[in-house]
Amino acid sequence: FWSDEEESEGEVESEAAKHIIALSGTCMSDAESSDEEVSYDELAASNKELCIRSEEVCRALEKQKKI
Repeated sequence: FWSDEEESEGEVESEAAKHIIALSGTCMSDAESSDEEVSYDELAASNKELCIRSEEVCRALEKQKKI
């Protein structure tokens, strides 16, 4: 039984890493494809949205850990 638990923790960590990579990739891709300057307010708003999404993903992963 403990091996199943360890495996699920590894799967959760792997899933979290995928989300982080996806979020980072999106940011880099958007930055490379745009020639326009981005204002501080736009960056702050985008960062806030990413933080909120990251918190949602973390909560979902915590729920999966408990199952």
